[in-house]
Amino acid sequence: MFVEVLPNPRAKLILPSKIEPPLPENYELRLIIWETRNIIVENKKVVDLFIKVLYNPEGWLGEVSFLFLSKPVLKETDVHLGCEDGRAVFNYRMKFNIKIPCSFPRLNFTIYDFKTISNDQSIGECYISLKRVLKRLLKEGKLSLEDKWIPFTHSKDPGEIKGEVKISLFLLQKDDADQKPVGEGQKDPNRDPFLEVPKEGRGVKEFFKGTILDTSTWKYNFDIIGNFKMILIIGSVILLFILLFIKPGWLG
Repeated sequence: MFVEVLPNPRAKLILPSKIEPPLPENYELRLIIWETRNIIVENKKVVDLFIKVLYNPEGWLGEVSFLFLSKPVLKETDVHLGCEDGRAVFNYRMKFNIKIPCSFPRLNFTIYDFKTISNDQSIGECYISLKRVLKRLLKEGKLSLEDKWIPFTHSKDPGEIKGEVKISLFLLQKDDADQKPVGEGQKDPNRDPFLEVPKEGRGVKEFFKGTILDTSTWKYNFDIIGNFKMILIIGSVILLFILLFIKPGWLG
């Protein structure tokens, strides 16, 4: 700031300048969720993990957020099946449109154990306030935060770390983002950086892990009775699948 001290008669000849807040600018926030580690789920050996991310431009949760013009945006990753060691791989990109300035922008992360029938189980949550991020942006003109590990906690166990998630953040002006677009997830254009589609935790074998159909826990017995039991179990599963999903009308 430049300050000039003037005599009162001369100062009266200068009209005061109107001080206004800066006009909103459009940006695109690119978030990459790489993987998790050390995820703890009580009394469970195998979990199916996925992550939901809520971008909240005003910092309020629940019904209060709907009082504002800028609405929260919710996105989620795909599911890593059959996770036994707390490590789940996603390599998943999300994009959020941001107007700067905004009141109290934040990203809320919640990690879930996916349930096929019942409600998904929340394992832990964390959040990132983007206030400091935006200050760096104004200072440096651009922003990138790469390979940052963020710890999860849970409200029922305050202060206890439930695991971590590795993320990267890239904030670009909307014009620059439009000139070099990228896809969400691993869709094209897949660049800056290229995201490999995960192979682990995406197969049928992982889907049945931890259940009675987990073949890794079967003790193969090659006598007649053992083979008959195995054939009976597999045949029953195939028949049930056909009746429920392929020919459900047969049950009527």
